[in-house]
Amino acid sequence: MWGEPIFNARLRIGDGTTHPLEELGITANLASALRRFRLRDSVRVLWADAVCINQSDIQEKQTQVGMMADIYKNAAQVLIWLGPGTDDVTHRAMDGFRDLARWLTDRGLGSVPDDKSDLAMALLFNKKFLTIPTTHSVAKIHDEVLENGLGKIYANPYFSRMWIVQEIALASRAIIYQGQCELEWTTFAIAMMGLKAMVDNRSNMFLYDEKMLRRAAEIAEVQLMFTLCSGPPRLDGKPLDAFGASMRKLRGQTCADDRDRIYALLSLQTGDRTVHMKPDYSLPVNDILLDFARKALESGRLEVLYDAGTWDRQFSPSQLRAEQRFLPSWVPDYRSPSAARQLSWLARYVEAKNYELLDSEQTKIGGKGFILEIEAFRLLRIFDCVSREFPDPRIHIGGQPGCFEATREHVLACREMFKRVSKTKEYPLGGDAETAFWSTMVTNSPCLTSQTITGFGGMVYSAEGLRYASEMFKAHCLDENGEVFKDRFNVSVNRSWVISKASSDVVMAIVFYETVRDTIADVPFFVSDDGLVGLAAPGTKVGDIVVCVKGSAIPLVLRPSLVRGLYSLVGSCYLAGYFPFPIERYQTYSLF
Repeated sequence: MWGEPIFNARLRIGDGTTHPLEELGITANLASALRRFRLRDSVRVLWADAVCINQSDIQEKQTQVGMMADIYKNAAQVLIWLGPGTDDVTHRAMDGFRDLARWLTDRGLGSVPDDKSDLAMALLFNKKFLTIPTTHSVAKIHDEVLENGLGKIYANPYFSRMWIVQEIALASRAIIYQGQCELEWTTFAIAMMGLKAMVDNRSNMFLYDEKMLRRAAEIAEVQLMFTLCSGPPRLDGKPLDAFGASMRKLRGQTCADDRDRIYALLSLQTGDRTVHMKPDYSLPVNDILLDFARKALESGRLEVLYDAGTWDRQFSPSQLRAEQRFLPSWVPDYRSPSAARQLSWLARYVEAKNYELLDSEQTKIGGKGFILEIEAFRLLRIFDCVSREFPDPRIHIGGQPGCFEATREHVLACREMFKRVSKTKEYPLGGDAETAFWSTMVTNSPCLTSQTITGFGGMVYSAEGLRYASEMFKAHCLDENGEVFKDRFNVSVNRSWVISKASSDVVMAIVFYETVRDTIADVPFFVSDDGLVGLAAPGTKVGDIVVCVKGSAIPLVLRPSLVRGLYSLVGSCYLAGYFPFPIERYQTYSLF
């Protein structure tokens, strides 16, 4: 049971006859929940961890934590308590969720599938459902969310807690309660997945407390993934395994004990890549993080490396960095939120729900303690790189078209850098150099693939189409005589007005500009001395190397240390034209 750890209420335990009466200090939140769920005319059996687990007894806690998965799986239902609330406000909000779920179901699903796996499949992969917010009245949904106060529900502190993930994911049935009002979890999940799709598809759409909206939606998404992964193979005959994605999505959830960032999710593992760990609350947090990372990698979960790296540490709160002591660069710090969304290639990998690694043989994991040994092939050394911080594209700064100008100047700088190393029109990994450059500039596109087809703004283009769109961008945005350049003040603050007046070529240039802007903001652009081009995790420097790890889908950036043969992991990267290919001989790299 969540809530501030202030035990200002008393719970009487025992009947005074066979069991002596005792009193236990509990939180006001738990007290209000017990009063709400108590039946007046019959006995009701409830299980609350704050009462049933002696939190001060480490041995008992370790034993009980290992049993919690079975407790939630076998419960008749899980009661989600959001607090007393205000009945009229809560009633309107929960009715709003029911109306929104019904609206989304009618237009995207037709009906709610009876089978839980079928529902999970639809909400996670049904393109019609996921694109409803872009094809119907987004403004109508936006207004109803605000008018009905849906944010009062999804922004509740309950959804920021780590342990609630397990109780929701494992429940056969879950019901949300606030005050005297209630809402089926399935209804809430449908509505939240729709709201998340709306925010994802409309970068200029703002809802109340978007951070908490995403957090609550990701709880729903994890529950749906677990439901789907627990069943038979659904996609291409392959079993799904979303545990790694769950670890990423739930980073930064509130925990009274940081050890629970690992222990609370172990029961959500499915498939044969299981990480075997027993809760041990006597160990330091860093030891648990390191032990988990090594065992996860040994079990074949190479995606752990995508969440690690020195780039990820810079987003940790300063207090957390001071408390970290030494944590190897290859170990993710699950105490801070994932920054994966800031890397377009990694965000697309995650959003595509491509949680399976390559079918090829994976690297052997070696080393001891802080050292991790992996098999990898060196692709290139970074010859030059540049990055730039951009103003918020949604804010008109000081009467200047700040973000447009920053994007334009940065693209021109990247082009000059690329021209200095690109000796021919052909690109070393296939295709032509010009296409490689512009496909790198739009890796934030939801349609991007590693092949010659790319896209942006919800549209898919052939290589020829990409070249044409880039020509429109150069003519109207990079050229000082271009239509968009001349109207850049309005592009920064009044996009819809400019779009309504523009020709199709100018509209294409604007959409291309927006995709470029969202792709390269604050992300290093790099080139190799032989003309390869890509984007890398923040903090990447000249002299770093790019490697492909045996069995991994995404290249990594490594930094040589002063100690010969040792490297630190900087982060992942995007390399234009790269796709995993057979390699006869790999080299062993030692990471620390």
